[in-house]
Amino acid sequence: LQNLSADAQAAKGDPADVEAQLNLLNQDLEQLKTSVLLLSAPQGIALTSGQHLQLAAQKNLMLNAGAEADISVVKRLFIGVGEGLSLFVRKLGIKLIANQ
Repeated sequence: LQNLSADAQAAKGDPADVEAQLNLLNQDLEQLKTSVLLLSAPQGIALTSGQHLQLAAQKNLMLNAGAEADISVVKRLFIGVGEGLSLFVRKLGIKLIANQ
């Protein structure tokens, strides 16, 4: 993540807030110094709900994947941003395709 963030910044893009992620890891999670909820399983974790699922954070919401991340929505996807939106792709570019 640090290298990808640095590449985005070098390309005049907005970098990821890597410092906030490292602070969370080093200060709170590493030695479980504060009250946190930590889930871990070697083969994976499924978080499901029959109706609604909300993830909320007062400061930062961080999602990281070592290989791929997929988001699928059957009906509608809304993304609301209060100040700025930055997308950075290191190698192959961006494709936006609309069908019908």
